[in-house]
Amino acid sequence: MNRRLGLFVGVTVLGLTCLIGRIVIRYLPNHDERWSLALAILAGGFVISGLLYALIRRLPPTRRTRIVVLGCLALFVLAPPVASVVIRRVTFARFGFTVYGLIPVPFLDITVNARGMLGFREKTHRLGFDEVQELLTADVEVVVIGTGWDNLVVVEDSVRNLPGVTVTILPTPQALEHYNALVFRGVHAILLAHSTC
Repeated sequence: MNRRLGLFVGVTVLGLTCLIGRIVIRYLPNHDERWSLALAILAGGFVISGLLYALIRRLPPTRRTRIVVLGCLALFVLAPPVASVVIRRVTFARFGFTVYGLIPVPFLDITVNARGMLGFREKTHRLGFDEVQELLTADVEVVVIGTGWDNLVVVEDSVRNLPGVTVTILPTPQALEHYNALVFRGVHAILLAHSTC
């Protein structure tokens, strides 16, 4: 019985690492080390999956063991995204690394929609109307744009002049602080932030 449970947990963790690797490849199109980073993530996933499989096979084959293991897996998978929507703020940021709620995001540029859901944007130095329009809903009051740590992102005029909303364009450190303050005050805001440059 523990063999099937271990296999389920191992495959689930491996699937999650494949998803993370795919996100890295998709949203870091111009990054020199995206393939090596994705392969390192995948290799780590294989190692962790194998270790979890071996560990779970050695546990006593009881119903309690299955409940505890599946509960821990559910916490591992579900807790960060759920807690991040509840926390709904950037909890840590430095050049190339952002933590939204409990979700660590290395290298990738982030978006946060009006409901507090984390998303990713292609790592480009240009921000256009189409990208912002995907996040806009009727209740959005403020669009916060982080133009990078060195302020290198170019924001198109069509974004700067969005009708009906306030557009705030700041270097990423200040944009993240501003976004957190807006959300704390209950303002419906969205965030688009460049994590490097």
